[in-house]
Amino acid sequence: MEKNKKSKFDYVIVGSGAGGGPLAANLALAGFTVMLLEAGGKEASVSYSVPSYAPLAADNEYYRWDFFVRHYKDQKQQEKDPKFVSSKDGILYPRSSTLGGCTAHNAMITTYPSNSDWEYIQQITGDDSWNPINMRRYFEKIENCRYLDSITAKETGHGTGGWLGVEKANISKAPKDWQLIKTLETCKEKGFNAEKIGPINENLDPNAIDVAKDDSSGYFTVPQSTYDMTRNGSREFVLNVQKQFPERLIIETHALASKILFDEKDDTKAIGIEYLQGAYLYAATPRYNEHCQLTEPETKRVYVNEEVILACGVFNTPQLLMLSGIGDKEQLEEFDIAIRINLPGVGNNLQDRYEISLINEMQSSFKVNEIAKYSDDPEDDPFLSQWLKHREGPYNSIGSPLMYMKKSFPEKINPDIILFARTVRFEGFFPNWFWTFRPIHNQFSWTVLKAHTNNRNGVVKLKSSNPRDTPYINFNSFSDNGEDLNDLTEGFKFARVLMQDSPFKIKEVLPGVEVQSDHDIKEFIKNQAWGHHASCSCPIGADDDKMAVLDSRFRVRGAKKLRVVDASVFPKIPGTFIVTPIYMVSEKASEVIIEDQKNRNK
Repeated sequence: MEKNKKSKFDYVIVGSGAGGGPLAANLALAGFTVMLLEAGGKEASVSYSVPSYAPLAADNEYYRWDFFVRHYKDQKQQEKDPKFVSSKDGILYPRSSTLGGCTAHNAMITTYPSNSDWEYIQQITGDDSWNPINMRRYFEKIENCRYLDSITAKETGHGTGGWLGVEKANISKAPKDWQLIKTLETCKEKGFNAEKIGPINENLDPNAIDVAKDDSSGYFTVPQSTYDMTRNGSREFVLNVQKQFPERLIIETHALASKILFDEKDDTKAIGIEYLQGAYLYAATPRYNEHCQLTEPETKRVYVNEEVILACGVFNTPQLLMLSGIGDKEQLEEFDIAIRINLPGVGNNLQDRYEISLINEMQSSFKVNEIAKYSDDPEDDPFLSQWLKHREGPYNSIGSPLMYMKKSFPEKINPDIILFARTVRFEGFFPNWFWTFRPIHNQFSWTVLKAHTNNRNGVVKLKSSNPRDTPYINFNSFSDNGEDLNDLTEGFKFARVLMQDSPFKIKEVLPGVEVQSDHDIKEFIKNQAWGHHASCSCPIGADDDKMAVLDSRFRVRGAKKLRVVDASVFPKIPGTFIVTPIYMVSEKASEVIIEDQKNRNK
């Protein structure tokens, strides 16, 4: 059944995450009519709002999408990872399908990328609008920095009037835990002695303009995307703008895009989107088998006056392009999809960061772990009650009391190692991961993240021509020249230095003291490393780069009236945490699209 055949908007945007949501809001604010399609619903629970409940948000069956990805082609190597699920032939990769996309379940860590990330795009495209000074302007536009006074914020390159609240957790009313305090003090002292970086700046601001410019190293407490200690992001911006301009911004939820519509007279000119209307239609949802077979979903179409913009995310944007006949010729022919544009870069260049944890058993349970219930009932959970009544206590925090940013080797251009402390056992994602680790109250993790990775060999491919199927995803990990593995090994060894002589440490439980040589550490990392910042599968690139999917203005090469604005646009994975660069790209795209529309209509 087809409905809404005559529905027409200036723009249709597929996906409401960090790329699509702010873009939709900005276009509506500029006076355009926008339909925002979201495959999920508008569900939000207490797990959405409470900073410490981010793992519960990621586990919420009503809006999570469970992708299962491979890290290697080699099956023997793949099965060495204890997180591997044989029935799914992959490792859990949590995504979110609700208004706000993955900003509804992420850890809210808000860190500015390196200037070199923008300089690289400027260099390969020749588009000077990507220069770091101009890109900083977009960050200042979106940010409402609430952890600095307004004068200091302005002096250090922050924004104070944007739609994205950024705070640092106020945990002054959390229980005092001397084991935690002394452990962190020891780690700081060890880090200082090992790095000899001069007095450690306890107040290092990773988002200050000079830090991005000078690529500073040091300890910092975590900026998080909260307002009044409550998660905020794409969802709030979209809903606020819709409330102001309900006639301009229409949100269509439970709308799974199935293909891009093209003009019959010009088969490269996008004119709309076909989508399936219904809840839990995509195979990644854990509720798929329970609900998707009850009724046949409605097929609907929506058309545009101006442009179609894909912001489906790093896995789903290339999938939708390929389903619509845009991609590698051989991939399309395999599934009898009519070739519209032979664009071999679609779904290639997939990248991610690597993470690995060092875990130690401590003498006592951490006090917060003993009391916290992570309940949705404040009568059952004193910390939840404290948060609901006063926005105070440990639930204000995303769960990492301290981070450290450094270079793996002195000759690196940018700091490429982030270490973040956790008072829980954390070793990556697998089904029911949070509740598996939750009963363990006396373990301390340093998770080591490798940024600015070099491996560009990941792929997203179709498994079928059915838009409700998930694609095949393989990161082909550590298939660069070995640099990533060497860098992460150095970061891991530094985490061990931090825990040396810790007065409360009983023993190392992962990987264990028997793993000592560089060779053994590398084997441990190759077997167990994970990531959750997938990006770069539809990259911007130079005009003469046959693998470039987009030009510097987000336009799909060879197509008309079709753009991409999400994590897939980057040619190289940016920064240390992915959401802030995506927000910045969304702001830039908003400006570019409005400018192009004005030029067309002069």
